[in-house]
Amino acid sequence: MKKLVSTFILSVLIIATSNVFAQKAFEGTITYNIEYEDLPEEMEGYEAMLPKETLMKIKGAKTRTEQNTTMGSTISIYDGDAETSTTLMNMMGNKVAIKMNKEELKKQEPKQDPKITYMDETKEIAGYKCKKAEITYGEKSETLTVFYTEEINAQEAKSQYKGLKGFPMQYEIHNQGIKMVMTVKEVNQEKVASVEFTTPEDYQTMTMEEFQKMMGGQAGGE
Repeated sequence: MKKLVSTFILSVLIIATSNVFAQKAFEGTITYNIEYEDLPEEMEGYEAMLPKETLMKIKGAKTRTEQNTTMGSTISIYDGDAETSTTLMNMMGNKVAIKMNKEELKKQEPKQDPKITYMDETKEIAGYKCKKAEITYGEKSETLTVFYTEEINAQEAKSQYKGLKGFPMQYEIHNQGIKMVMTVKEVNQEKVASVEFTTPEDYQTMTMEEFQKMMGGQAGGE
């Protein structure tokens, strides 16, 4: 059971931190609250291990997204100019930096651009007026809901919501039958140091393929 929960947490962290946006004008920190729906019975009692918030730091075309759990921390750094990403995982003292280049990131993108339907519904999130949109991919019948704002001057850099008119203030992630709702709770415009987007020297660098092989090997033990 612990293996299942651990695998799910790692999957959630990688997926959740992959939705990042580079800004032209905005520099600062945006904090998302995370809520979970439809948790399976086998995960009851493990809710405390799941991340409760995501912290996103933005500077130019670079973003740094952080999540913390009782198991450790995950930091995803995306460079919109170079179109590369680095995921820093510190899990129970094991520090790994997973590097992905432009070609590898392209392989993870949906084969088709999402269909975006803009709705009339609006609401205020963290002091910003937000509009509703519904997202559908290809032939999938599943529809995701996102509330976005045009008040934050944002240029989309890497997102599953390609073509969205504004910055996502609330959005959904569906993974392994579990629904996650990410909602902005605080926006701070402030200077962000360039060192925040670098890889610490004490992290072991590897590719995503190498990381997956490592996790596959560890999953075989108790």
